[in-house]
Amino acid sequence: MAKKYLIDIDLAKNSLNNARVQNLASDPSSPVKGQVYFNTTSNKFRVYNGTTWDEMGTGSGGGEVTSVNTKTGAVVLNPDDLSDTSSTNKFTTAAEKSKIAGIEALADVTTTAKVDAAGAVMNSDLSTAAMQFVIDEDNMASNSATKVPTQQSTKAYVDSSVSALVDAAPGTLDTLNELAAALGDDPNFATTITTTIGTKLAKDQNLSDVANAATAFGNIKQSATTSATGVVELATAAEAETRSDTTRATTPASLANFTVKKPFTVGDGTSTTITLTHSLGTLDVITQVRQASDNAVVECDIINATINTVTLGFNSAPAANAIKAVVVG
Repeated sequence: MAKKYLIDIDLAKNSLNNARVQNLASDPSSPVKGQVYFNTTSNKFRVYNGTTWDEMGTGSGGGEVTSVNTKTGAVVLNPDDLSDTSSTNKFTTAAEKSKIAGIEALADVTTTAKVDAAGAVMNSDLSTAAMQFVIDEDNMASNSATKVPTQQSTKAYVDSSVSALVDAAPGTLDTLNELAAALGDDPNFATTITTTIGTKLAKDQNLSDVANAATAFGNIKQSATTSATGVVELATAAEAETRSDTTRATTPASLANFTVKKPFTVGDGTSTTITLTHSLGTLDVITQVRQASDNAVVECDIINATINTVTLGFNSAPAANAIKAVVVG
């Protein structure tokens, strides 16, 4: 199956080598104007003129076909078609050949003399010194609207202007983009800064310039809650023991007389002596032991071994996690 192209193919003026025109025994259906094929019945090329099919060499404007290779579809033209100036049914008409014959051999209309006489510029020109439309002026002082500056004067003018603009600016602030970035890309930077400064307190006024000092102080001294920060008073141990004050904060010292509960789940099926590390820092602790299965309180040896540990003793090793114990102190 032949590949179909749905767009024109541009060979960019390259040759199409070893090609063959489509061979058909009869005219193809639904042709378009300019469509060409080789008819294998008449052994002639046929072209569609938009209405009917013409055989090349019999319609107007075509070259006469002397012979056709029926295998390759190649065309051989009559040499007289290219040289007979009286023919109007060839590749070159008589009028066209007359025009071609009138062209001077090796004609050149771009000679230096002719171009110079016309006032034009040649590609071979090496200097603009004599060209009146060119100006070499480093400062562009004349501000001419009709003359073209030289490369040197343009560069000198631009370099001078940029240098004057940059002046002694540091390397990180010598471009407009760097300056804009330093200003936060704010086109109203001055207004923004002025507005911001106007909302600030003067540090040498020690808050005396607060618009409403009483309100400000009240806000600072707002009450603290479990969900909001604020100014609080520390509770004494006695105040903490009342357990009713909602305006004072407790500290570890004020909680010194409060008991702490430390729960444990122990037993490994092997050990008959089990150490509970409660880290309460005192020997004044109470320990209760019960069975995990039914929470029944049981008795065992209980020794307050150190200020941070209690030792439990059993005749038989409790099963894994079979004992619940709590140390209060």
